[in-house]
Formats: sequence, structure tokens, C-alpha cells
Amino acid sequence: MSHINSQSELADNHADDGRIAVDHKINYIDTLRGIAILMVVIVHHSQIFNSLPSLIKVATSYCQMGVQLFFVACSFTLCTSFDLRRAEQNRFSSFFIRRYFRIAPLYYLGLTFYSVCDLAFRYFGSPSHASTYTPFNLALNVLFLHGFSPSAFSGIVPGGWSISTEMTFYLMFPALFLFLKRLYQRVGLWPLYAVTAAAIGIDLAFQWEVISIFGKGIENNNILYCSIIDQLPVFLIGMTIFFSIGHGKNPDAKDKTQAYDPVSIRRNFLRDCFGFLIFTLIGIILMHSHTLLGDKNNISMVFLPSASAVSFFFLLNICRVYVRKIGVLEKFGQLSFSMYIFHFVFAWWMTKMVADYLSEFVPHLIVYVATLALTILCTYGVAVFSRVLVEDPFIDYGRRWIRKRDAAEAQRALP
Repeated sequence: MSHINSQSELADNHADDGRIAVDHKINYIDTLRGIAILMVVIVHHSQIFNSLPSLIKVATSYCQMGVQLFFVACSFTLCTSFDLRRAEQNRFSSFFIRRYFRIAPLYYLGLTFYSVCDLAFRYFGSPSHASTYTPFNLALNVLFLHGFSPSAFSGIVPGGWSISTEMTFYLMFPALFLFLKRLYQRVGLWPLYAVTAAAIGIDLAFQWEVISIFGKGIENNNILYCSIIDQLPVFLIGMTIFFSIGHGKNPDAKDKTQAYDPVSIRRNFLRDCFGFLIFTLIGIILMHSHTLLGDKNNISMVFLPSASAVSFFFLLNICRVYVRKIGVLEKFGQLSFSMYIFHFVFAWWMTKMVADYLSEFVPHLIVYVATLALTILCTYGVAVFSRVLVEDPFIDYGRRWIRKRDAAEAQRALP
């Protein structure tokens, strides 16, 4: 019994609230999340500026892959926490409860905020999206089903498609994890690579079929690109990383921390840097393949998320072995969900107002850098408050609910 309790306490300090820095051995995940949210802020902030140099445009457009870095970090940490809780009572239902109270309250706050803003825009005669903010689309967002609707997948909460895709992955995760873990324990890593390759193949076949039927298909950031079928390989790569770096190799070790940070991949800084740069370059080429390679059907978009996810494996290994922790990035990573939900207010609305005012007498590039810094600072400030007022209280509520339910079941089981 004491073994189970200590294991559950260790798990509570890990991934159920999305912030991993409690254990110094895996706080590099918060650093990765910090990088991811900065990438997302950069790409959306840069959309306000039309006259950036070409090299900056290419770099900032690729920053949209920060979402895929989130997905990799998410699946990796879910494997960590779920494996730590393997002896937990009601393991599966508790997983879903934790995920719901981690994601839903803050997302509903964002949903309410952007809906009220659209009503205000309509009232004051500003451009709005009244055709998007319909009762049906709002209901889909509440149920996290908006990722399956062309009219609702991203327009209500900006960037909200990723939340729907992530919640859909949560439904699959427990079964996927147990399946991959059994494969890994029986055969090794190669079947896990094969599962990911098969998922990419199924996605490719599906996208070709859509093109053959409708004459057009996947494009960057359309619903087919944002769908779970196109993003599932990214999550699978994150899960494969968990096993490939040795996590879970010794689940019966007396010292549980020893089972969670073995360096089973040889430390090779140059290899990791080279791998990260090569797959990042491949991702950039795939993103711009419609002009570079003449890919008129944009089928290269099938491979873009996965190529970026592979590059993030090397980035994860660099942070895990060589960096571990960068204070500022770690802080951003701990607040990354709130920053993701609310950064659009500053990256789009505030930046446009400031840029329109300053661009007449301040060099364009200076305005870009200044408004980017202001966007990051303001977004971080809002995230600090939303963490205290929304995230932490509801995460704690989910934990209390689980403990109360488990205690009641244990009481009923007594003779």
C-alpha cells in the first residue's frame, strides 16, 4: 500500500497539470513548452507585418510548428504520468478527469471571451464573424468536437483546432499507450516506428482519396491538415520518444526516479544538432513545397507535421541531456496553455493598433521587434493571472474529486 501511495504522490507532481518542473529530471519539458509557445506567438504576431524580409518570413512562418512541438511534449509527458500511475485505482477514468479539468475550464473561458468580443465588435460596427459564432458552432466547441467541422474548427477560439485535436487524442491515449508499451516490451522499438509509419501511410491514402473525390484536399492549416488523422503521427512520435530514451524500461525498480531518466541514447551533441537542423530544413521545404516543388495538390502537407516532430525529437534530446533548464523558457512553458489561449489579443489586435500608429515614423523592423516583445510580456502577464484564477483551482478540484471518489469506493469496500 505504501508503494502505491508513494507512486501516486510522485505522479501527482508530474504531468496531470501540464507543468513538469517539479522533478528536475524532466523539467526540460517545460523548456520545450516555452520554446513552443514563443514559436506560436511569433508566427501569429508576424502575420500583421506584410513587408518583412524574405528570410524572416520563412523563419516566422515555420514557427507555426510550435503546435506540433506542443503535441510531442504532450504525448511524451502523458506517457510519463500514465506509466507512473499504473497501480492507481480507477486509472482510466482518473486520466480523463484530470485531462478535462486541465483543459476545459480555461478553454471555456477563452470561448466566452472571444464570443463576447465578437458581440462587442458587432455592436460597435467593427468587422465581426457573426456567421461563425452560431449556437451550433459554439456547442461543438463546448464538446470539443469543433475539429470535425469546417465552420467551427478554428474560427471561434483562434487556434482552437489544436485543442479539439488534443482532446480527441486523449480519448485514444490509454489504449494506444498500453498497446505500444506491450509491443515495446515484447519486441523493442522497431514496431513502434512501424506503427507511426503506418499512421502516416493511412493519412496519405486518405488525403489522396479526398483529392480524387473532391478535386482538392489538404492545404496548410485547413481542416484536413488540422484533423486528428494528419496530426496523429506527431503524437505517436512523441510516445515513441518516451520509449526510445529508456523511460519505463525498469518499471519495477525500487527507486522510481531511476526508471525515468536513463540516458539510453548515446550523448552526441553534434548528431542531435545535425538531426534537428536537417529535419527542420525538410519541414521548411515541405511547408513551401507548393512553390519550391510544384506540389499543386499540397500532398506534402501530409509529411510536414511528422518531419517537424522528428526534428523535435532531436531538440528534446538536446534539452534533456545538455540544457535541461532555461529559467525564462521554463516559466513560459509552465504558463504555455494560458499564453496560447490569450496571445491572439496582443499578437493581432494590440500589435495592429500599435503598428498602424508607429509605422509612419519608426522603422518597420524596430516596430516588429518592439511589438513582439510587448506581445510576449502582456501575454505572460495575463497568463499569470489565469493560472492563479482558473488553471490551478480547477486542476486541484479535479484532484480532489478523484480522491473523494476513490475514498468513497474504498469505504464501501470495507466489510
